Amino acid sequence: MNNIRTLSMCLAASSFIGVAANALAAQSSALPVAKPEAVGMSSQRLAQIAVALQSEIDRKTMPGAVVAIARRGKLVYYEAFGKLGDDAPAPMPRDAIFPLYSMTKPLTAVGALQLVENTRLMLIEPIGTYLPQLDNMVVETANGT
Repeated sequence: MNNIRTLSMCLAASSFIGVAANALAAQSSALPVAKPEAVGMSSQRLAQIAVALQSEIDRKTMPGAVVAIARRGKLVYYEAFGKLGDDAPAPMPRDAIFPLYSMTKPLTAVGALQLVENTRLMLIEPIGTYLPQLDNMVVETANGT
């Protein structure tokens, strides 16, 4: 079950990961590289990303992916997998650019979940606490009241 959750998170975030990888690639000269253990991560666990992504590529779920992971300001994992596309024989470059069609909701959800995780956003609070313009919102019912 844990592997399924990990794999589904990888797949759900693949477009986001591509954008993050491009952002990290753009500043790769300024971003120091570190061994994962130096920043509290596990090389063995990070290696599972390659296994999961390669499995999806082999099953033709996606042609390729780029993954960049940084922690505490240090790049600990930066790899490209597969091909640029189903019809493109070229291998996936680490600086590939991905289109972000319909990614507003997933990216917003990731940001909101990070705020919840850091206790900066409480789900039990009224929306007006965070967006004052929505504080006195009135909802119309089916009968117009």
